[in-house]
Parts: sequence; C-alpha cells; structure tokens
Amino acid sequence: MEEQYDLELKKYKIRFILFLLLVSMLLFFLLFMIKKTVSSYISEVDLQPEIQNAVYIFKEGTFQFHLDLDQIVPREEPYVYTFTVANYQDSQRSDVDIEYEISMLSTTNLPLRYEVYRNQSYDDAHASSIITKDELVRDVDQSWYQSMKLGDKYSLYHTSNTLDTYSLVVYFPLTYSTNLSYEGLIDNIEITIHSKQIID
Repeated sequence: MEEQYDLELKKYKIRFILFLLLVSMLLFFLLFMIKKTVSSYISEVDLQPEIQNAVYIFKEGTFQFHLDLDQIVPREEPYVYTFTVANYQDSQRSDVDIEYEISMLSTTNLPLRYEVYRNQSYDDAHASSIITKDELVRDVDQSWYQSMKLGDKYSLYHTSNTLDTYSLVVYFPLTYSTNLSYEGLIDNIEITIHSKQIID
C-alpha cells in the first residue's frame, strides 16, 4: 500500500514537472514571438515617411513650414519626409498660372546629409537629387545654417490640377553612433516656397 502510494506520488511529481516545463516553453515561445513582431513593426514604421505637409498655392506668396528632427539617431537607413505642392484643394483650383521655387535652411546641429527628389522615388536607380545649391551661411547672431536651393522654377498651370510630390531624404550615418556629443541634440529644417503669377 505504501509502495503504491509512493509510486503514485512520483507519477504526480513527474507530471507536474512536465507540466511546468511545457508552460515555461510556451511562455518563452510567446515572449520570443511578441519581441520579434514588435521589432519588425518598429523597423517597418521607421522606414515609412514620417511627416507629411501639403502646400496649396492659389496666388503669389511665401509659404513656410518646419520639420523638427527631434528623434533622429544614427542608422544605416535614411529618414524620409514627404511634402506636396499643388495648385488645387478639393474642388478649388488656382485660376492663374503660378511658378514657384523652393529653398531649405537647416540648423546644422547634427552632421546630416540631405537629398531631395521631385516626383521620384528616392530609392529608384535613376532618381537624382534636385539640390542645386548647398552652402553654409551665418545669420546676424553668428549662428551657422546650411542653405539649400531645390531645383529651378516649377510651373502650375490653371488649366489642370497639378500635384508635385517631394521626398526629403536625411542621412545620419551610423559612424556617429559612438559620438556622445550629438546625443540629445535636435535639428530643424525650414522649407520655404516662393510663388508668383506667370505673366506672359
């Protein structure tokens, strides 16, 4: 009787240990899958355009917007920001022909490299950046800025809806990942669009 009781107790202990091992393995597998899914999701999100701005031009004027690069860290993949310029919004369209040009100003707090593409995918083998002028300038407070001109003058004709899509590609090389002097710094980019009516 006592031997049978000991045998049952051993069987129970073995079943309990096997049950604990199975539960532990399942928990480990679930944690592994969750971690893998989250890291994949973050990687996919990081590669998507992060900020979108739309500028609608109906007349002469100057339009500005800012991009704050406050969560940028060195990495192999570039950061891609998109903005659009159009002569229409919903059912409203400019009733005059407009030409516009774009300039960019960066605060140079970080060692960033820029490329801008108009109506092209930046990773297309035949795409080329439209930055035509790139120089360091100083303002009245003696602060340094990187001044860039994008392409030539572009036209928006009143006879049709036109939308130009721009991709601003920002590179923060991985080689700077060990340089702690850039930690916590942010960069700001000011994009200015000057437009005027085309007069024959």
